[in-house]
Amino acid sequence: MFFRLMKKEGWLKDPKKHWSIRFHLDERSWIKQQFVIIDQGRVIPGNESALLKSRKRIVRDDAIKLWKRLQEEGWVRVSPQWE
Repeated sequence: MFFRLMKKEGWLKDPKKHWSIRFHLDERSWIKQQFVIIDQGRVIPGNESALLKSRKRIVRDDAIKLWKRLQEEGWVRVSPQWE
């Protein structure tokens, strides 16, 4: 899990291989109250950018719960899908 390893980001892809989610630490948040930014989108074939469906900023503990729940629902860890 990327939170435990203190990596700056982690990626999940849905079971249908359509949407990807990027979890990344909000570097502007305080150490006592860390936040994570969650981007949901998909790669557009033939284009270097991604179509972003949503972006939200949540407390780190809630992001960890969401990360675990999505994996239980079949989402899988993947390498970065866009820059």
